[in-house]
Amino acid sequence: MSSRRQTANLNPPRLKPAERAILSSRLQVLIRQNSDSWSQLKREIFDQGFQVQYESTLDFFAPVERMLAALPQAELAALAHQWQERHPDASSPTTKHLQDEYALVLLEELVARARIASNKTSEW
Repeated sequence: MSSRRQTANLNPPRLKPAERAILSSRLQVLIRQNSDSWSQLKREIFDQGFQVQYESTLDFFAPVERMLAALPQAELAALAHQWQERHPDASSPTTKHLQDEYALVLLEELVARARIASNKTSEW
């Protein structure tokens, strides 16, 4: 297991409004396209309570990576700008570095959304 997978739920920065505008609707589509994994993640959160990492999160790595790889160049540039604002002393990120960073952020966002959804689910 890569170190990235081991640290997927260790509180990366939350999405800023500009990042959310780019990624939120895509994340909703990703959830709908992976409804079985989404249900499994919600159930895991409901059954186990807070965990550092949920096994079901691993089901979302490949879809998140594909989603980020398919972003139009303009949106990737906008994300790079947001990343640069967050890390003003760092050099400009490579596309791969940017995709890796945002994969972690999106996985954490998925878990946060699943926590909320698991508390609203009345029937499993």
